[in-house]
Amino acid sequence: MFYYKKLLKPNSYACFVVGDVRDKDGFYYDFIGDTKRAFIKQGAKLYNDLVLLNCVGSASMRAATFMKSKKMVKIHQNVLVFKKI
Repeated sequence: MFYYKKLLKPNSYACFVVGDVRDKDGFYYDFIGDTKRAFIKQGAKLYNDLVLLNCVGSASMRAATFMKSKKMVKIHQNVLVFKKI
C-alpha cells in the first residue's frame, strides 16, 4: 500500500476503479473491501462508492464459457473515492 498522505494535499481526493478478483480456486477475494480498509487504516475517509457499468457486448461473448465454469460474467466495476482530511 502506498502512503497517500505524502502524495495528496489536505481536502483532496483519490479515485480508484476496482473490481472483484478470484483466487486460484475460482472463489471471490474481497479486493474492494481490502482497498477500502487499507485507505481507512491510513486515515482516509470513503467519500463515494459508485458502480461503473461496462459495455455488455464483450460480456455476451464471454458468457459462452459460463456453461463450463458456472461463473457469471461481471459487467460492472466499483469506483471508490476517498478524501484526505
